Amino acid sequence: MPSILWFLTAGLVATRLLGMFATMPIFSLRGGSALPRALGAVLISAIIAPVVPEAPVPSTLAMYFSGMVTELLLGSLIGGTVRIIFDALALAGQLIGTQTGQAAALQFDPTLNISQGPIGRLAALLAAATFLGADMHLQMILALGDSFYLVPPGGAVDVIGASRAWIGLGEVMIITGYQLASPIIVLVFLINLFVAVVTRLSPQMNIFFSMGFILTIFGGEFIFLLSLPHILTQHHDLLRSVLDLIPTVLNDAAGAP
Repeated sequence: MPSILWFLTAGLVATRLLGMFATMPIFSLRGGSALPRALGAVLISAIIAPVVPEAPVPSTLAMYFSGMVTELLLGSLIGGTVRIIFDALALAGQLIGTQTGQAAALQFDPTLNISQGPIGRLAALLAAATFLGADMHLQMILALGDSFYLVPPGGAVDVIGASRAWIGLGEVMIITGYQLASPIIVLVFLINLFVAVVTRLSPQMNIFFSMGFILTIFGGEFIFLLSLPHILTQHHDLLRSVLDLIPTVLNDAAGAP
């Protein structure tokens, strides 16, 4: 018969898991039912709770609910750490779509609650396929299980301080997004420069809409397809490096020196 202490520990474990599911890639997509995620969190918590360190007995009910809020924030911190870098490829797709003149073809994406062009939507799907194909969702669940030994249930003391890692990761996400889109940005610049020079030399030749726009679209998409293997490889390697960063973030949350 499970003890009261086991139920208290299981509640904190489930709360941390729900926080991670709310922010991690794929699982945090909108438009889907929240019931499967909640049931998955309960089942995984039932598996993890018996083997993790037991939570300290709270003196009051308010302290226990305070611990649940802290666990929710810690789980969100774990999932959000990977989610920030995950969105680098989506940012690159948005930049590529804007540069190649596809901004007029924006479509509302209910899963992300944003408007995306065709290239941006394709980049988001490829990022999701890379994440799932490399079993990174399973690795994140393993990392969550390991987190209970680095930060026992109810043992987080500085979650807000640990979230400072998001600032550096946000910078990496923006830089990576521009780096992945840089070949298309350079190509579009060269095409526009060519059109500007030709128009300057011969004002009567208005070739922007007749040739420049077509070159921008087809040239940009061609370069995107050529560079796609490199983009996905770099995206995969970056996600791997961020998964290795999670223990450091957890140590910061535990207040370790």
